[in-house]
Amino acid sequence: MAFPLLIIHGTMRGHPMTVWFICGPLAIYMLDVFLRRIVFKTKRSAIKSAQAFDDNGEKVTKLVLQREPGVFEFKPGQYAEIRIPEISRFEWHPFTIASPPSDVGTITFFIKAAGRWTTALYDLAESESLDGDAGSRVLEAEMRGPFGAPAESFSLYPHVVLVGTGIGVTPLLSIWLSLAKNSWKSCTERSAKSTKAPSALELDSSSSANPSIEGIEILKTANMLFTDILSLKQGGVLLAQERKGAQLRAAVLAAWLESLTSNIILLTCTLVLEALVLSLWIGEQEVATQVTQIIATWLVIPVFGAKIALSLVAYGLRYLTSFIFLLEVLIFMGAVASFYLTLQVLINGDKASTIWYLLTFGVYLVLHIIRIMVIFYATARPSSEIERARDQAKGEKFIDAHESVRAIWVNKSVSGMSWVMNRLAESAEQVAPSYALELYATRSKEDEVKAASPFAAAADENGVTQHELKAGRPKWNEILTSAIERAHASNPQDGALVGVFYCGMPAVARELQNVAKLVTAQHQRKIASKRTAPCNCRIVVHKENF
Repeated sequence: MAFPLLIIHGTMRGHPMTVWFICGPLAIYMLDVFLRRIVFKTKRSAIKSAQAFDDNGEKVTKLVLQREPGVFEFKPGQYAEIRIPEISRFEWHPFTIASPPSDVGTITFFIKAAGRWTTALYDLAESESLDGDAGSRVLEAEMRGPFGAPAESFSLYPHVVLVGTGIGVTPLLSIWLSLAKNSWKSCTERSAKSTKAPSALELDSSSSANPSIEGIEILKTANMLFTDILSLKQGGVLLAQERKGAQLRAAVLAAWLESLTSNIILLTCTLVLEALVLSLWIGEQEVATQVTQIIATWLVIPVFGAKIALSLVAYGLRYLTSFIFLLEVLIFMGAVASFYLTLQVLINGDKASTIWYLLTFGVYLVLHIIRIMVIFYATARPSSEIERARDQAKGEKFIDAHESVRAIWVNKSVSGMSWVMNRLAESAEQVAPSYALELYATRSKEDEVKAASPFAAAADENGVTQHELKAGRPKWNEILTSAIERAHASNPQDGALVGVFYCGMPAVARELQNVAKLVTAQHQRKIASKRTAPCNCRIVVHKENF
């Protein structure tokens, strides 16, 4: 009722303006609702089981939904939206998929009771049996998706570090369980050819560049829609392989200007200034209105002018014939037109032309919002584009197995891990020696941790324990230093990327990003002191916060 009442307010006297401020956000919201219904079909599913876990007030619900073969295909790391009519007929809530795609007939979610809806789900699971196989009452749920998330890019990196804190372990679960199954297959195939499996320190340098083949192909031949986003995700290493000199510098700068962070900051600043412009205009402060409008346009013109110029230098005709070029030119022209019209009004004092510079800047705002939506789409990068890149590789061999994977789960207590620890322990028995799983209980005592550990405590000949349950907190500097050294050992000449995928509280995300930058810089300085050629090893952090 808030929007209709705001629109009606002031219609009896004066000049109502609220409707013009509300129409834009409402139109975007309705477009989002429409596209979700058209693009992502709703799948109805029975609740196979729901279990409630409680650890000193930390309540988690394990929700298992039935999934028919070939229906609702997803990738590890993605999320889905769920609606349960028994709880609410109209509310949809997003949750990360915790099970691997290989789980036959089911899809699993772990949901923390943190709000009204999630608490109602926990109470429902606790109050009655929802085991569909036991003849109890069968409830239905609806799923929509799957939707892309940063974690699904793990397949682009030869070396992976997975980090989850608390309930943020859910994307880690899906990825780890999927990798464990694939690793078991790879080990089985290798055992027929070799009697000794490679250790964590015996890395094959010949295959380190292969996982990037699809990335290189997208960089060279794909639609410009994906090129800047992929090069930014890869930390510039692929660009260094495909561009040199001025082209390389232009491509790196264009990729940063293409980033979602840069675009949202620019849009937010211009929206704030435009709100100020409209307020001054309503208050009949003509000169202040025009000066503020000129400032707003000059935030936009240099950014998109530079983006167009840099992309032309880096990609030439490929960029010139792309949809991205057309969209960015229209955005640039909208800002230039608004600046020119504002300047004319300021010089000539023609108040009647004020509406035109406001409208042209409004066109820029709409186009920039579309640009940000396109970046969201490009970040998800449809599987069809990856398949097309694979076809372009023309016989190059793809290595599905990662060279090293280190999964880390940080939780308050050992008992708070009970809802998934057993399955993690089972999966740990199947992985290659270069895969490691570490669980940290920050508030549990050493004796409690040792008694509860599901892993064998034996170390290998190098004194390294593959899987551990530990008391205390992870030492991020040591963990990331070890990861980048392993990446360098796998390909000393060209270097290799380390992908860090984090889900959890923002404070840990900031710490990981700072440590990753520090460790990367220290490693590159160390290598630079020993040889003239630079080292391209980098740690790239992808984060999801809640």
